[in-house]
Amino acid sequence: ALAQDLGVSEAAIGASAIALGTSLPELSTTVIAALHRSSGVALGNVIGSNVLNVLGIMGVTALLAPIAVPASFLRGDLWVMLAAAAALWWLVVRRGAIRRPQGVALLIAYGGYLWLVFQA
Repeated sequence: ALAQDLGVSEAAIGASAIALGTSLPELSTTVIAALHRSSGVALGNVIGSNVLNVLGIMGVTALLAPIAVPASFLRGDLWVMLAAAAALWWLVVRRGAIRRPQGVALLIAYGGYLWLVFQA
């Protein structure tokens, strides 16, 4: 409510505050796994939680009530998600690991995405 009172769009709130808040458990688990050099656990945690959120949570929600998808999501955000998934897939399949430079590039890409969302 505070962010909306400040004029922040719902898309920006969802892409930043809510996304971070719901992902903190996965983020902490992934960081600990990465520090212990358990890359399989880190990658499996990220992919598993995203698959569960998209398919499980959205599926149950759609069973309970119809979900209206804004046209702006279909024109923009959906393609960003698909590109991010393709980039992650390419990094894992082609290189076998995501190293620090690729991680920095992914964080910069997310920062750019957030910047664009906040500009809208």
